[in-house]
Amino acid sequence: MKDANLSLVIPCYNEQAYLPACLSAIIPQLLPGDELIVVDNNSTDKTSQLATKYGAKVIQEQRQGQVFAQDTGFKTAINQFLVRLDADTILPGDWLARVRQHFAQGALAVSGPARPRDVQFQRLSQFMVHLSFYSFRLIIGGFPMFGSAYAIRKTTWQTCQPGLHRLPNIWEDMELGIVLHKLGLQVVYDKQLVASVSARNVVGVSYWRAVGYQLYAPRTLAVNRMYFRACMSFIERLLVVIVATPIILIEHLLNKTKPSHKQTKGRL
Repeated sequence: MKDANLSLVIPCYNEQAYLPACLSAIIPQLLPGDELIVVDNNSTDKTSQLATKYGAKVIQEQRQGQVFAQDTGFKTAINQFLVRLDADTILPGDWLARVRQHFAQGALAVSGPARPRDVQFQRLSQFMVHLSFYSFRLIIGGFPMFGSAYAIRKTTWQTCQPGLHRLPNIWEDMELGIVLHKLGLQVVYDKQLVASVSARNVVGVSYWRAVGYQLYAPRTLAVNRMYFRACMSFIERLLVVIVATPIILIEHLLNKTKPSHKQTKGRL
């Protein structure tokens, strides 16, 4: 199989502060036939203008919500291999090449870990991200998808559609992983597919909002009628909050003088 042509989809809502770095990391990795799509979800800043400047195809989605913007991008994509990125994601130089290799080997869905970059305790934060992936694997029965950077065949995504709820206050990437595993479709977890991401859902919002965001995980499981696993997830997220609270509070103090961004990745 020759190099797979990719359609990269980036849902955006007021992302002018993050989008240039994201696109600058992507463009050198693109091959002829690849497609770069930015879905503007009612932005009031210069998101669309910046995306156009970098050569991306800009699509408008009026329904407010990350999942709607993502779906519109996936449906519009012309290629059969989809890559989903957040606007604050910065990919290392070999990320797309590794994804192409996985698709060439028959992978249906590919995901990897993250490296939070705008925190003081980067190694500890990355360790906790890794730990979360493996704890979710135990809870849902397989590796989850990581919404900041994952790849999936378009036909596989289409197969999952009847099982997706598209509700607010759930982790839509986690739900996609749940549906994949329910259907017996494997997610390839590549530890080398490390994406640099913002920790704005933790350090860019209030403490209680950061804690509340962690409860999206058990809610996602409950919506999918996995009630016992939702209880397990609630306990697991509670432990994460207890362990992470001193770190979060220190990060808030250290970042107190830095400008905050109202936009968070969990919702648009």
